[in-house]
Amino acid sequence: MLLANSLIRKLWSSLNHNHNFRTRFSNEADGTYASVILKGDRYTTAYPDDIVSTDDIDNAIGTLTSHITTVVENSSRTVPAKSNRRKLPIDVSELIRDKNAALGRAGKYPTSENRSRARALQRKVKAGMKEIRNENWSDLMSEISPSHKPYWGLVKALKTEGAVPIPALKRPDNSIAFDDREKANCLADGIEYQCSENPPYN
Repeated sequence: MLLANSLIRKLWSSLNHNHNFRTRFSNEADGTYASVILKGDRYTTAYPDDIVSTDDIDNAIGTLTSHITTVVENSSRTVPAKSNRRKLPIDVSELIRDKNAALGRAGKYPTSENRSRARALQRKVKAGMKEIRNENWSDLMSEISPSHKPYWGLVKALKTEGAVPIPALKRPDNSIAFDDREKANCLADGIEYQCSENPPYN
């Protein structure tokens, strides 16, 4: 009974001294899990000091269990265990783990060899992620059809109705640019001229 009393007192004390507890309950039947965080709030329920029998221990355990159950219900939330996001390829995931481990070693033991390996792995991860983004973009483009509503919705949103045409532009030689091609060339020449007048510093 002394051991049980000591254990209950220790657990009660832990719950009342700003400790944070985090746990997770999974439910494979519906693909969800509950992420539970017990915040470090001080609980108002005091530890009973008059435990002298096994019945008192049972009552204390019941009170503690009820209190924890209430806290769990108030602090938990259920979120989907799965998402529609694509998982990274295994080789890229392994590269990321190796890169993180190498960065950790380089931070703890900053030798030239460790730093060099960390930088090399960073470059590999960057290249791998770029390749994945290109593949995802190619897949998206291949799925777009003339009836693809999101695509045409974007085109419609970007299209400006009632756009004001650019007026005729005057070239440096005082000639006038009227059509769109001439205006574009005129603007390009003007930008090039301004840049040539202000060369970059070496």
